[in-house]
Amino acid sequence: ATIQLRPGIPAMWNAIKRAGLKIAICSNLPFPYAQSVLEVLPDQFDAWVLSHRYGVMKPHKKIYRIVASQLHLPVSQVLFVGSRLEADVSGPIAAGASALPIGEFEASLSSHPSIYAPRYISKFFERLSAVDPA
Repeated sequence: ATIQLRPGIPAMWNAIKRAGLKIAICSNLPFPYAQSVLEVLPDQFDAWVLSHRYGVMKPHKKIYRIVASQLHLPVSQVLFVGSRLEADVSGPIAAGASALPIGEFEASLSSHPSIYAPRYISKFFERLSAVDPA
């Protein structure tokens, strides 16, 4: 009952999907909460990596590589977004991915890309902003 989406997630999710990009869920949540997460998500996703299924937790590098493998992408082409600095930002970067705190991601969608975003991430936000919201 306590698992809820952040405000604005459905709109972000739809923009990402309309842009033809993939979405993965990577979580350290224990097994009993997995169904609750599925029930609040706005739409389908392309990969679902739960630490209890793979025996490795964020921020271990292996879990981010598993996500990339599930997406059929090199880890360097995956952008991780989350609320916890170590698990959702530092961990993915150490594994060779890109990462942004969720607040920076939200701000980048609503105005200009984060000053912390590499150029190719800025292009990602340009691509999202060019998508028709309908």
